[in-house]
Amino acid sequence: LLGMVTGGDALGQSAADARERAQPVRAAVGAPADQPIEIATARFRLLSAAREPAPEPAIVSLPHRWPRQIRGDEGVVTGLYEITLPEVAAAEPLWVYVPKLRTNAAFELNGQWIGDGGRMTAPVARHANSPFFLALPPSLLKPSDNRLVIRVVSPEGTLGGLSQVQIGTHAQLDDIVAARRLVQNAGVYITSAIIASTSLYILMVWLQIGGQRGKGFLPLGIAGLTWSARNLNLLLLDFGTTSETLHRAFEYATFTGHGLFLGLFGIFLLGRYDTVISPRLARLFRLSIYGFLAMGPILLLAFGGPAPALTVWMMASSPLLLAMIWILVRRARATRTVADALLALLFTAFIAASAYDNAVLMVNALFGRVYIAHYVGLLFFVTVAWLLGQQHVQALRANEALNQSLEERLAQREAQLRVSFEATRALEADRSALAERARIMRDLHDGVGAQLLTAIAEVEDGRADPDRIRDTLTACLDDLRLAVDSLEPHDNYLTTILGTLRYRLAPRLARAGLTMQWDVEEVNPMSWLDPTRTLHLLRILQEAIANVLRHAQATTLLIRLARDAEGVVVEVRDNGIGFDPDASPGPGHGLRNLRQRAAQLGAQLTLTSDRDGTSVTLLLPN
Repeated sequence: LLGMVTGGDALGQSAADARERAQPVRAAVGAPADQPIEIATARFRLLSAAREPAPEPAIVSLPHRWPRQIRGDEGVVTGLYEITLPEVAAAEPLWVYVPKLRTNAAFELNGQWIGDGGRMTAPVARHANSPFFLALPPSLLKPSDNRLVIRVVSPEGTLGGLSQVQIGTHAQLDDIVAARRLVQNAGVYITSAIIASTSLYILMVWLQIGGQRGKGFLPLGIAGLTWSARNLNLLLLDFGTTSETLHRAFEYATFTGHGLFLGLFGIFLLGRYDTVISPRLARLFRLSIYGFLAMGPILLLAFGGPAPALTVWMMASSPLLLAMIWILVRRARATRTVADALLALLFTAFIAASAYDNAVLMVNALFGRVYIAHYVGLLFFVTVAWLLGQQHVQALRANEALNQSLEERLAQREAQLRVSFEATRALEADRSALAERARIMRDLHDGVGAQLLTAIAEVEDGRADPDRIRDTLTACLDDLRLAVDSLEPHDNYLTTILGTLRYRLAPRLARAGLTMQWDVEEVNPMSWLDPTRTLHLLRILQEAIANVLRHAQATTLLIRLARDAEGVVVEVRDNGIGFDPDASPGPGHGLRNLRQRAAQLGAQLTLTSDRDGTSVTLLLPN
């Protein structure tokens, strides 16, 4: 709007100016000798566009702009600023300093070229934000009436012009130029790099936490990168190519960056602070953002260029910006925290700085000023990143506290489970001991008890045979010893178990006249040999040996232990008279008991018998 109001009058002159058109223009004189001289006025004229009459020269005040409606030759408008240099007696060479012009310029002293900023034809080199600092060659200077002509070129549709001009020695201007370059050029590099780095940090935080806690981080990070990329408009001077397509694409990208930044920041506010407004207003705000983003391409097509379209687009953003400020202020009032108040204040200052930059671009009197939005934007983005970083740190600390609490609760639970497990294990041990005690009692009752009752009955009936009674008592004693031996620790070694059995039965076999042959290999421990299974194994071997003593009429008894491809083999073999295995098992059903006990061991029992003797073989699992 300011550009529309002031641009049309950029060439307007007063009556006094008109009277002075024919007079030579001189710079203001009377500045202190140690200070540079500032040029206040210049003779200005636009070179004639194709098929149009050349405008007459006019005296203009600096800074000066010409309106964007001016047409030029081959898309470029050229304006000439003629300055008559003051007569300054200086021991050192003079320099000319131009803080800002738009878009490029060439300098002539007394009709001789002394420097330029690059390509002066379309596409024009971009020096809209670059100061010019050139020496005035002493060889070209005359004693008086020295004329400096600054030929300024700008693309059609833009506000071309010239800022203030200063003349002085290098010593007088050097610090001024250095400070201007620092603030006007280097500052843009530094702030853009920091904002881009801050935005990348925000995106890294978003990638790390994600989900609901990272809501809004993604559009904010992209908004910061968009703002940094948009600042390239102030940094890139030339693309090294005359491609109009590339230059036009860059202008469109810069144009899009303005609106995209505002839209993305609005989406960030909705993602982070939508709780301070009603759902209805939040939906309206979201639709306004989408409508604003869609308006940009439409304006670009309607105006045919980015400059006028950007002006209208930024004017249309005013309600959206006020809504953003309103959301931030409501958030600050709701939380009453310094952080949220600072965020609202800095965003308001950022919008004000952006409006000021737009005025610098469009208002003649402000044309030579420095853009400041990127400096305020730096403070704003760093503050936002700091606040988000604080939230991230708080979230990490909360997670650490939660993890610590969970670890403590888990440790307490593990301690409780450990106590419970120990109690359960003790209870199981007690149950096992009770079960083992009950098994031994049952086994003694069924075995030893029955044999003792038989012996007592024979004694009471007067049918007691001393040898028979002795054998019965000896068998009872063997049963007791086997029960005790099954409880002895043997580390699951089968050789130890068989050695104990040999020790127990050797005297009885010797009394019966049997020679024992011992063929036992060393085998690996068998983890499944608990006391119960050990007793089953000993009972099988005891029954097999007892059958040999009772029925086989043998002279030799072989006990063999060997490894087999399928397991471990235990064999009891005699050289007795043998029997028919298919016949009735006889009194006591001993063979059936053998098979039942073998089944409880998970073993295979094989019985073979012929006239050369009998073999009872057990194939035990590894």
